[in-house]
Amino acid sequence: MNKHQLDRLLRSDQAVKFQTSLLKTMMPIDKIKNKRNPDASISEWFSRLNTRVETKLQEWLELFNVEPACKPECPYCCYQPILVNQFEAKAILGYLSENNKLDEVMNSLKAWKGQVSYEALKTPNVNNEQEIYRLKEYWFQAKLPCPLLKNNKCVAYPVRPSSCITYLTFGQMNECQITFDVPLSVRYEGIESWIAYQVSFYISRNSNILNANEMAQTDLLANFLIYQL
Repeated sequence: MNKHQLDRLLRSDQAVKFQTSLLKTMMPIDKIKNKRNPDASISEWFSRLNTRVETKLQEWLELFNVEPACKPECPYCCYQPILVNQFEAKAILGYLSENNKLDEVMNSLKAWKGQVSYEALKTPNVNNEQEIYRLKEYWFQAKLPCPLLKNNKCVAYPVRPSSCITYLTFGQMNECQITFDVPLSVRYEGIESWIAYQVSFYISRNSNILNANEMAQTDLLANFLIYQL
């Protein structure tokens, strides 16, 4: 695949038509039942949303008859700083707790935190591309894995954030091992927008428990986890 073909995936009439139809698709929106532990409900719903996202991503790829280089055995995109909003962080924490993985992750996180510098955990300005680029460069050079990466697998994979599930590369496999700025890689914004659209409706339906402004707050996933220590 070349840049022209990648651009066609994202901006052709077919791509625009697909994105338009996508925005007309709604997920069932649940009411949070356990108000004392909303993270569990959020996690269960977000896992179902991600399953739907995987289906939509596959439909998009089949529409253009392409296949990404990404494979389950390639973990190198997990050596980048992962930005999440508070809603995604709650989904992850809920999943870890419900699956009896939280204590293990927190114990590993203590050791992980002791190996990283302040620079690696500095909250970036999400609107400053140069700042995010420098942070990615720092993590890559320091070979810092995501705190949720264990044995080359994500321990919260069913509820991985939108920045992870929509990231694809169409170059050579393991190219992410060579550089963090991978040619022919993309975060599919069409589906990212759809995820944000669904989440906004979920928050609105549960506004008696979830504050929209708080849920939109963005930080490094590592920081959200460290706040739990």
